[in-house]
Amino acid sequence: MDNLPDHIAALGQPATQARAPRVLVSGRDAGCRDGLLSQLMAQGYDAQEADEEDAVTAILASHAFDILLTCTQCADLDEWRTLVRVRRMAPELPIVVVADDPPTAEARQAVEMGASDIVSRAAAERELGLIIERNLARHAAHASRDRRTAIQLIRSYETVLDALLSALDTRNPETQEHTETVTALTMLLAQEMGLSRDEMYHLERGALLHDIGKIGVPDRILLKAGPLTDEEWVEMRSHPVIGFRMCARIDFLRGAAQIVLHHHERWDGRGYPDGLRREAVPLGARVLAVIDAWEAMTGRRPYRQRLGFEAARAEIQRVSGSQFDPQVVRAFSAIPVARLRRAMELLGKRAAA
Repeated sequence: MDNLPDHIAALGQPATQARAPRVLVSGRDAGCRDGLLSQLMAQGYDAQEADEEDAVTAILASHAFDILLTCTQCADLDEWRTLVRVRRMAPELPIVVVADDPPTAEARQAVEMGASDIVSRAAAERELGLIIERNLARHAAHASRDRRTAIQLIRSYETVLDALLSALDTRNPETQEHTETVTALTMLLAQEMGLSRDEMYHLERGALLHDIGKIGVPDRILLKAGPLTDEEWVEMRSHPVIGFRMCARIDFLRGAAQIVLHHHERWDGRGYPDGLRREAVPLGARVLAVIDAWEAMTGRRPYRQRLGFEAARAEIQRVSGSQFDPQVVRAFSAIPVARLRRAMELLGKRAAA
């Protein structure tokens, strides 16, 4: 659980590492643009220019920049609209407005519309490098503060996560081994499939909490030693919805909540609780479903003998395309049994079957 999602891990990271800052110069005033561009090139910046709004947004859509300098006439409403559009498109990009002696009212308006700074053209000509570095430093400081705040929030949520897992383990201690095994092997399969860091971040939490809704299942059903009756199965199958309601109330767990809700759906639409089919089932839930079933077959259960690793995988392959996503089954089948056995040994749980 140590890996942060990409959108948080990226906060506060230097925009420029072992390279010159990349600067985009925009605006309809060609004289202003050319003057700034010449200075930037002379000072060693990696600079590029764009005149019209469409050119600015097209460049930003395909290239990363560290800062935008825009030459603006205070009375030109189109250029103010461009500023708003760029801010929506690139909310993390520092934008410095360069204008001819901007009055205080327009300077305030520029900041309200998303500018990081507004300077006069004369000031830009005198101290362009200082202006750029000042705004980059200010942006880095803000991003670093945002990252610290995000990490503190995540740590507080991790405490909530631990409390939820402890509550479930107290009700049924056998779930701890199942949860730890399922989570470890789910992450192994996610790596095999090449899932992104954000996807794996939410999937890990979904795997850890996939059975959390069993807190709401009565003990006579949850702790029953033998097979469940049809009526008891109806109550047991409510646990994904109960778990979803618990997780969806916590911002930090909303990405995991959908995985918790749908990990008992089937590829053919005959699962529960919503009868989703094929790609309508979240990918994380499809990945978790394969591992959850495999662990159930190879794990100890009081009412049946466990299967060996190969036999359990053969059963997974048999229902590929009906119960499970064939793409996920192929990825699971590509993991050598020796690697699965090694993962189990590292967990220190049961002996490899």
